[in-house]
Amino acid sequence: MKNKLQKRTYKFSNGITAAQDELNLGQDYKIMSLLSGLGIEDGKELLDSSIGDIIKKIVENDLVSELLNIILVIDNDTAADRNWSVLKNSELQKVIEDFFSLNPIALSWLKTIGTGLTSAKTTRSI
Repeated sequence: MKNKLQKRTYKFSNGITAAQDELNLGQDYKIMSLLSGLGIEDGKELLDSSIGDIIKKIVENDLVSELLNIILVIDNDTAADRNWSVLKNSELQKVIEDFFSLNPIALSWLKTIGTGLTSAKTTRSI
């Protein structure tokens, strides 16, 4: 199956060159872990949240750098290379927009995770 979505490459103002593509399974797991760090216990909050609300929660919980570390790939990466705090707002906005264009099912995927979290809690309660 050939992916028609094109990988995006960025040359950021802080000198980092990075790329993002459609998520792979490993990235999916890391994003699920990141979302669990938002204190979403039963999944209902995730089901009722818009993408804007989820991004706001990521920002409020100081997880933007962690999200970028998951979705952006840097060749010859070292930890010192990843100074995301100096990205311009327009650069961050472009990365987030590209994330959803590269992963068009992301919203329904997030809702599915929320459903799974809700089901797991209900099952445990019985």
